[in-house]
Amino acid sequence: MKNQLILILVFLTSNIAYALDLNSCGRKTGSGYAVNLSNGSERVQAVTLETAQQIFQELKKPEYKIPYMSASNHCDKRAQRISQIIRQKYGVNTINVTTQAENEISGAGAPAFTRDEFVDGEDWNNLSWTNLAGQTLFWEYHTIPAICVSHNGKTQFYAMDMAMNLNPIPVKDWVGKLVQGLPRNGYSYSGAKVSQSNARQLDQILKGDWAEHQRILALVGRGRTNTRSAGGRLR
Repeated sequence: MKNQLILILVFLTSNIAYALDLNSCGRKTGSGYAVNLSNGSERVQAVTLETAQQIFQELKKPEYKIPYMSASNHCDKRAQRISQIIRQKYGVNTINVTTQAENEISGAGAPAFTRDEFVDGEDWNNLSWTNLAGQTLFWEYHTIPAICVSHNGKTQFYAMDMAMNLNPIPVKDWVGKLVQGLPRNGYSYSGAKVSQSNARQLDQILKGDWAEHQRILALVGRGRTNTRSAGGRLR
């Protein structure tokens, strides 16, 4: 019995340690914050909201070749590349945040049920958001880079999702928009350290999304909206 209690305590402690706190950047350590993530711990530095907004707008420049409006593919690759650029140019560590749709949802004393939507001939999880071009997008999961921001006496992670927002927004709000209307056990979210991927390889992968990015960006520039569903699951 004693051993069983120890195992349960270890399990709960490990889950608490790796849970992403949506209301803070982690534990204050010197000039930064230590945050425990699903694949280890990371030390991040807090920036002002104004700095985060400047970085957000800077990364939209064509010279960085970030196809941020092509949101139906390679979101994890974009997050990695954006994080690399932020660290190289600004000396600031970021984390990757993923929101995952839980297809099968079950509750205590209730049968399992599925929240799906059949769109364009494919079986989609019933999670959606409308991008800046007015397109309704559906996904299984979505990954973005998040930066630690200190603003109005509060320090928390902000989502750098340029396809969905005009400026950085708190990760808490970003998750809330993605899962709007779902029960709490219908989704999950987690934070991870940025992997040390080869920048050249990432650029080569993202290059294939550039034409789609420019097409959607043109729709935004002309003020046109398109309510057709995106052509691929958000990644």
